[in-house]
Amino acid sequence: MGTGIIKNIIIGIILMVLAFVVGSMAADGARDSLLILGGIVGAFVLLYLGKNCWWLIYVLPPVLSLIDLGIFSSFPAAYMICAVVLVYWIVLRMMGYVRIVWHGVIWMDFLTLVLIAYYAHSYYMHPVELMIFSDADTEFVGGKEYIFCAAAAICYLSLSIVPCTMERLNNVLRWAFWGQVAMVILLFIVNRGGMFRVGNLIYVAMACKYPLMGLVVAPWKLLLLLFGLSLTLYGRREVFIIASFTYVGISLAKRQFILLLIAAGLTIGTLTYLSSENLLLLLPNRIQRTLYILPWLKIKKEIALEAQHSNDWRVEMWKWAMDPRTRYIRDYVWGDGFGVSMKLLRLTTISLNRGTVSAADQQRFAETGVWHSGVFTAIHRVGFVGLGLMMIWHIAALFLIARICAALDKRNQSFYLMYQVMPFWGYAFCYYISAGTIVYFFSQFHMLAIAKVAYSEAIRTGVLPRLFTRQQYIPLAIREIEAPPAPAAH
Repeated sequence: MGTGIIKNIIIGIILMVLAFVVGSMAADGARDSLLILGGIVGAFVLLYLGKNCWWLIYVLPPVLSLIDLGIFSSFPAAYMICAVVLVYWIVLRMMGYVRIVWHGVIWMDFLTLVLIAYYAHSYYMHPVELMIFSDADTEFVGGKEYIFCAAAAICYLSLSIVPCTMERLNNVLRWAFWGQVAMVILLFIVNRGGMFRVGNLIYVAMACKYPLMGLVVAPWKLLLLLFGLSLTLYGRREVFIIASFTYVGISLAKRQFILLLIAAGLTIGTLTYLSSENLLLLLPNRIQRTLYILPWLKIKKEIALEAQHSNDWRVEMWKWAMDPRTRYIRDYVWGDGFGVSMKLLRLTTISLNRGTVSAADQQRFAETGVWHSGVFTAIHRVGFVGLGLMMIWHIAALFLIARICAALDKRNQSFYLMYQVMPFWGYAFCYYISAGTIVYFFSQFHMLAIAKVAYSEAIRTGVLPRLFTRQQYIPLAIREIEAPPAPAAH
């Protein structure tokens, strides 16, 4: 009998015994039985997959990002799975079953290392305890951002060390895409409120699949793209910003600069004409609120007043943040870290329970460092130095993603890669324009890591020339001597 069959039989028997034990715990009312069962099943999935476990780090982060995981939404569950796979891969390497490589892009790896080291320095200067592990004597609690930073670094490392050719990468990204499609359909069936996920899937897929001219010459494709975009505009301006800048990044990768400017001009002109004819007033309220981001458009007065009030509410908080006299931010250069006073949290909780302060109180947000802005949050937590490092890192990441997608687009191999990594363009700009958080910043690390693996493989295989090359200088006299003789004149 083969060793593979024996392994399957042993795993099956162990799983049946454990299922019986955990089922008995659940029948007795044990609250953690489901989590225990999930961990056990996950461990045996890794054992069953063996050397093929590497595809989990490509498939699970984009699929799990679509699900509201409750408490795990603020806990990097997908990145933690990458950590488990990383440990398992190292064990397999020590046993000689697999090998470890490094998909390196020196300048991107260096910037990432500097950024993570800066956050480690921030933790060293402002140590905090996780609230779930702290006791009554703890002065500062927090740390979720540091956990996400460490988890993002582990995810970046996991994707970088697994041997993965361009063909295998394309295949596993295809599985990730269809896994997302299946998850979107499942969520739509279970919860009818998931229309925006369907719209985002259609919109990004159509934008990545077809160039702008291909959409224009085929009206049904353009209508499908606009239909997907309309489903995503459900009253949040962040969604509009992400969708817009994602399409900008896709257009730059496809080298359709002039067409992009023409399309932007036609879109703005069409919206302006509809506004002048009062036709925008017929649109649903949530779309009108989204379009308020273009201030010259005419929408319903009550919607405009509500949106303007939201803007004024934020601007007032930002003025507090930049005024040293308020003392909300103590160190503008290096930041105040991510700790929150335990005493302040107790007083805030008591005030909320008694109804003496509202959940939207500006002072409460300012004291806890929730500024509803990625820029001001970064200044508060990591200072201007940290904000500068984040901006440099973002610029380098956007360039890397655009360059690899442009190179593979010429070879008609970019659809699955572009679908997975191009939303990074939208999320990056949304972080600075809208209400970005540090957790939001690190939750997109897997997109860059995937693009970096493709970039490294493209350079290795000669698809993409190196960005920095060093050529040996040869004097002109030697070049003339070594040059072939000119053909004789007839």
